[in-house]
Amino acid sequence: AGMAMRPSLKTKGLEATAMAWAAFCMPTSMTMVRRSVHDLEDDGTDFAAQIEAAVASFDGISPDFSVSLANDVDTAPAPVSRCFATVIREALANVAHHSEAHEASVTLRDFPTLWQLVVQDPGPAIRARDARGRRRTDGEPPRGMGLTDIESRVRSIGGTALCGPYDGGWRVFVSVPKQRWHASPESCAKTDQPAFMKTTAGTLGNRGKL
Repeated sequence: AGMAMRPSLKTKGLEATAMAWAAFCMPTSMTMVRRSVHDLEDDGTDFAAQIEAAVASFDGISPDFSVSLANDVDTAPAPVSRCFATVIREALANVAHHSEAHEASVTLRDFPTLWQLVVQDPGPAIRARDARGRRRTDGEPPRGMGLTDIESRVRSIGGTALCGPYDGGWRVFVSVPKQRWHASPESCAKTDQPAFMKTTAGTLGNRGKL
């Protein structure tokens, strides 16, 4: 039987280099995969379609009720898109349940540093009734637990929501700063090289990418 060939020191060195390279690249590669999936989710979000669907679900909900939409936001991250669509539905549901208004407006504005959403109805509010069934006239009645949900959802994406009486009706005013959504993580190309790459650059340089 022939003698088994023992690996040379050069071969052992190349194997050690390859293993070190794999150990270095694997966490970085997994991070890049996660970021790519996240980016695909964000890129696949059609902001305008979500907003239009939210408005359409209440426009014409009754023969004498309509909702107007003015939107100058072309795109936004998926969490912002979902939040705005949900807020619109919650706000319009409050209009339907707590206002005698025959119309409501939804306005979205794209400012350099923030996205803004305003849902408003001209009122008047449906007055609460007393024990005898008569309408009370003392102040604006509460608009339901939906407002708490709106404020909570907006806070979760770093924004603020102000809900309350406005110009005889009711207004939901939402602002979401863009800063946290525009911060991009460092790319793999900017990652510092480990020590083994610096000492074996000549060896790896002519062998291509692993």
